[in-house]
Amino acid sequence: MDVRAPSPAAFALLECAFHVLWVMYCSCFGLLGSLLATRLGGVSEELLTLVIFVVSVLLVAPIAQKLGGLSMNPANETAIFAAGKIGIKEAAVRVPATMVGGTLGAGMLLSILPEEYIDFVPTPALKPGVTLALGFAVEFLLSFANNLILLLCMGKPGRLFQLFPLGTTLASLVLFQAYTGPMMNPALGFSWAYHLKSVQDVETQLVYIGAPLVGAFASGVVWKTFASPDKEGRGKGKKTM
Repeated sequence: MDVRAPSPAAFALLECAFHVLWVMYCSCFGLLGSLLATRLGGVSEELLTLVIFVVSVLLVAPIAQKLGGLSMNPANETAIFAAGKIGIKEAAVRVPATMVGGTLGAGMLLSILPEEYIDFVPTPALKPGVTLALGFAVEFLLSFANNLILLLCMGKPGRLFQLFPLGTTLASLVLFQAYTGPMMNPALGFSWAYHLKSVQDVETQLVYIGAPLVGAFASGVVWKTFASPDKEGRGKGKKTM
């Protein structure tokens, strides 16, 4: 018996619910790393946080795929839309659903998180000495590069192609920690700015929401222009004429 695909409205609700849980959980990575470092002693808090991040993505990503290809980052969906892999109607439903779900998840976490732990949540803020222009450039370039790598690896056989995007994201987190965080996830940026800062803040709008989405869109356009299998097929067709 064939299983019917969920309607756009049902999928949006599923995407929203998934992001409620995902944002609640991933916002605790820093806190979990700190608690483990205190418990273990002698182990870097930053290292433990990165380990928690990697293990969590490896466990949650297959579940998201089993649920119909749910995204863990609306920037990924923006890139996939710009690449022509999903339509505008689907993107217009899915991206806002992730933002709404993330905001609800952040609010629910705040309601149960003890006050002394609030400093551990990923509030979007530029590091000292980082200008607005530099912050925008960092988030734009990281989102562009990571989403382009994701698109290039999609559909490729082999475990290496599945893990490579995670590796580049991990490298971005380590190498650019001193600039913007980095966040690279507009759902996280919007969610925590809404509750702890302000979504009207220029820094939030440009660096933590705008830059990742624009960078992701640009990566999709570049992939569609230069790396799309359809383009390769058309090129081959022209040569045989």
